Amino acid sequence: MIKIISKLILILILLIQFSGIDSFIPSSEGQEVLNIEDCFSPFTLPADLGRIEASWISPTASKVIYHIQDAHCNYFAQKKIAHIISYLNREYGINTVNLEGGSGLYDHSLFKNISSEKIREKVSDYFVMQGILSGAEYYAVNNEWKVNLWGIEDVALYKKNLDISHIY
Repeated sequence: MIKIISKLILILILLIQFSGIDSFIPSSEGQEVLNIEDCFSPFTLPADLGRIEASWISPTASKVIYHIQDAHCNYFAQKKIAHIISYLNREYGINTVNLEGGSGLYDHSLFKNISSEKIREKVSDYFVMQGILSGAEYYAVNNEWKVNLWGIEDVALYKKNLDISHIY
């Protein structure tokens, strides 16, 4: 059953990816939502950092959530994510990043104890290459006090999901 659902999801993703509707998604009311540049003017994302796939405006929320798709353990993607977070921090004052796969406040004090910024950058870059650190963690390690990382997972549920996914 899980394999069938996985295949259906893959087919849907491929249909959406190649259908040409990558800048709009339906809202809960069934109406199209404007591209994010139109919604949060003057929000911009430089083309060399990535592209905006879709946006949605909550009728009740007053805060903005930027969802960055993650290609896990992909060095190039992780470095781009670090650059996107740097851009959002610098241009829009974003100082909190919520991450999947973790729980609570991330502690990078082990890296912070490396007094040389150059060595800390090289060590953290090595861990990104090995798939041990994410792009968000790389940015946080090398930009002390600029961003807080917060893991959003329920640990027990996350482990249960991992156990189930390893069966298939």
